[in-house]
Amino acid sequence: MDVGVSDIIDRIVRFGKGDPDNTERFVKLEHDKHLVPGFQRQLERVLESYGKFAPIVYKTHCPQDEGVDVIVRLTTQDGEATALIGFQIKSEGDFLDPSLLKTLKTQHYDAMQIAGLQQYYIVLCVHEARHKQRLAIIASKFKGADRTKIIEPTVADVFLSLGQERIDAYIKGSLAAGDIIQTKALAAIQLLSRMTSALVIYLAVQAYIENQVPIETALVNNSTTLRDFHGFLLEEAVKEDKQSQSQNFEEDLTIFKEPEVYDAFEQEILRDIETIQDQIVTVDGDSLTVIFEQVAPLVALATDALVRYDYDADEITVYLFNLLGLYG
Repeated sequence: MDVGVSDIIDRIVRFGKGDPDNTERFVKLEHDKHLVPGFQRQLERVLESYGKFAPIVYKTHCPQDEGVDVIVRLTTQDGEATALIGFQIKSEGDFLDPSLLKTLKTQHYDAMQIAGLQQYYIVLCVHEARHKQRLAIIASKFKGADRTKIIEPTVADVFLSLGQERIDAYIKGSLAAGDIIQTKALAAIQLLSRMTSALVIYLAVQAYIENQVPIETALVNNSTTLRDFHGFLLEEAVKEDKQSQSQNFEEDLTIFKEPEVYDAFEQEILRDIETIQDQIVTVDGDSLTVIFEQVAPLVALATDALVRYDYDADEITVYLFNLLGLYG
């Protein structure tokens, strides 16, 4: 296990950038009522997930001073401190203060006096479009500051939106990089589309975790988990189509291709079943039987998730979607 807790926290807090339009939700979120407890809750989710792989002792709390809103303290079993990570969170209300920059500098100075502080994050939870100039000034003022990182609104939005399965999958993938079972699971679906891969994962979980043998196509068509993922792919397709149309317009090109996913869910499922028929499943009328040898690595990962996280079948399925990269 080469990745430490502090590294994992850093990676997940800076998991990725979201849509700037989504940061408008920060307008309605208050500092003490929503943002601080929300950030603390997410950090505890990360720490609890890491603890499923290695014993750690940690505490998160919200001090009233010291220049931080949330502190993560990591210690050994004997109570010896190993890391101290601080978070200063700024809300829309904070951005109404004309002396915001001065306050940030004071809080930063106070935080740097905390003995053992390893890393300090300034988290900006505001509507990005409304505060572009001020955000740029803050980023500039703290660029290169000792042990300090700025978390811009689109990044904070993604972190606060991460579900438990996505957090667990990221940590599992980070700590078990190169794992033979995960490698074989990826190989089992590597030639399939993302929707077909999702169907295979769903069927493997239903067959060998839920003991649904055979699986009726009506059950598949009624799956909320698969329908949600299908909806996600449709949204992705719309974004890609807009980008493609823009590029083609500039280049005066017209390109037609088979859609990655059909608009109609039932039509898509029918196509996916036809793709995997006699290779991963056998079909008898409206009944599907999963061939264990073809999905054994998926079943192994699913069983690990069942034991490690106490997930139900739907949670296992979503977790595997994340772990095996179906969400990108």
